Amino acid sequence: MQALVDHQDEHSSVEQLTAIVQRTHPDVASSTVYRFLDELEQLELVDHVHLVHGKAVYHLTEHRHDHLVCTVCDRVIEIPEGALEPLRRLALEEFGFEIPPRHFALEGRCQECATADELK
Repeated sequence: MQALVDHQDEHSSVEQLTAIVQRTHPDVASSTVYRFLDELEQLELVDHVHLVHGKAVYHLTEHRHDHLVCTVCDRVIEIPEGALEPLRRLALEEFGFEIPPRHFALEGRCQECATADELK
């Protein structure tokens, strides 16, 4: 848990969290970290989200938010929780499709990359 607290401004993968934990506890396996993160998620203390190419990253649930990921520079933009609610509602009402909150990121191009592309 301390690794998540110390890196709460980041979106950390299991591999990154395992490396942090192993600095002080080299005998801790990544499978233990996975199980611990699953427990924390069930307790709603941690969220995981799939960013670029489905890679799961974890963060504390103190400040819940959604994610936009630039497919050019891999920049992750945090947007307020609920910003994607109209899309979730439309998907459910029109298509009967439920999108779990905070479990995925929308991919596109950030303003800087879109502007740079226009200048080419």
